[in-house]
Amino acid sequence: MRRLRLVVVTVLTATALVSAARAGSPGTWTRATDPGGRNIDEVGLARTADGVLHVVWPKQTAKDGGILHRPVSHIGKLGSAIAATGRWDAVDNPDLVVLPNGTLRLFFAGLGSTFAQGGIQSASAPASGASWTAQGSRVSASVGAGGPVGAATLTDGTPIFTWASGTSLYVHVGLSSGNPDLEVGPTPRCCFYLPNVERDRASGQVVIAFHSLVSGEPGIFVQTIRPALGQRRLVPSSLTKGNFIPSDQRTPLVARSAGGLYVAFCKGYPTCRSVRLWKVGSAKPLTVASGGTIEDVNASPGPDGRIWVMWQRSSSKRVYAKRSNRAATRFGPLTVIKPPAGTTTIWKVGGEGSLGTLDLLVSVSTSGSLATWHTQVRPRLSLGCKGGQIVSCIVTDAGDPVAGAKVKIGAKKLISNSHGKVAANVPPGLLTVVAAKGGYKGASARVRST
Repeated sequence: MRRLRLVVVTVLTATALVSAARAGSPGTWTRATDPGGRNIDEVGLARTADGVLHVVWPKQTAKDGGILHRPVSHIGKLGSAIAATGRWDAVDNPDLVVLPNGTLRLFFAGLGSTFAQGGIQSASAPASGASWTAQGSRVSASVGAGGPVGAATLTDGTPIFTWASGTSLYVHVGLSSGNPDLEVGPTPRCCFYLPNVERDRASGQVVIAFHSLVSGEPGIFVQTIRPALGQRRLVPSSLTKGNFIPSDQRTPLVARSAGGLYVAFCKGYPTCRSVRLWKVGSAKPLTVASGGTIEDVNASPGPDGRIWVMWQRSSSKRVYAKRSNRAATRFGPLTVIKPPAGTTTIWKVGGEGSLGTLDLLVSVSTSGSLATWHTQVRPRLSLGCKGGQIVSCIVTDAGDPVAGAKVKIGAKKLISNSHGKVAANVPPGLLTVVAAKGGYKGASARVRST
């Protein structure tokens, strides 16, 4: 099991651009970032109203650094990569948000040739992402070194972002370095890591989530930032006998489209054995999956209140994904995804599933090269059937009935009703039933007709 890596930032150029590639349809992997990446690299993701997913990532070489950007269409076709920033001595993992007017807003920690040029930096682009404009000066009050940034927007569209710097944990509202940073640390003991921030789509409440390795205060925590600064709360069940396995990714904090904030995490120590999803403020988390050696748990909002959760198992070299029902109270069948051919190590797992299909992005080492690769994962239908003189079946998506599914019972072809149900009088015998619908991976069942 890998442990949290302290980031020693090296330097890079943002000149190696990758050409457009084929669509990353389910089962097809396409390299999304340039080769020669680092095992600490993590992409930032945001989807614009046209359905395009925008991917940003750090490019670091021995000389300088910068952030690159690539669009991915709703069918998984990767566009060309361009530089989203100029050159920096060093950069850390970026995050990306979409403002109410459709503008893309990028945030990252940058180090310049002088200390005064440091701090959190920003750039913007139109919804197309075709060209980027630097903010012109840092957007944090602090010029100190920062780690990976997590970003969101307030109800009025104002950006809010968070980052950690050793014993300090910061939050900043807006784009002016003249506004003070809210220091929700500090601590005399090291350290805070990989914070994230999200806004509840129903209440407007803003919460940060982060990992703490502070002596005497270990664990995964959340803290309300708005409407008022609240007390830190340990995520229930995140500790096992006082210990936990720190993530090496931005803390997975999800704003569900129908309201509610959720934290995804792995449970167990010294080995993670289960995937959990906790609704902020609830008494206990939901178990999504268990068994094996689990790493790199992540999550994304899905449509209609659903949530995607994804993770990997180093022991099997496989990536796994599940999607919840509309109420985010139960999960559908497990999908097992083979990583890109030649994968030797999986480093990061992330994705964005707000359109229904999950755009899965996985950082892997393959044949001496390290990069993030992209594919798509469809949610899975479930099919339950009851035999007898009349064979009846119900088609569901994580327990929610699915209307309009094509169901074949023996030789009979039917369409599921608003309750997801079909029924047919068919000749006696053992039958195969198959269900399918666009946007889903189909399901099958065996049933006996009498």
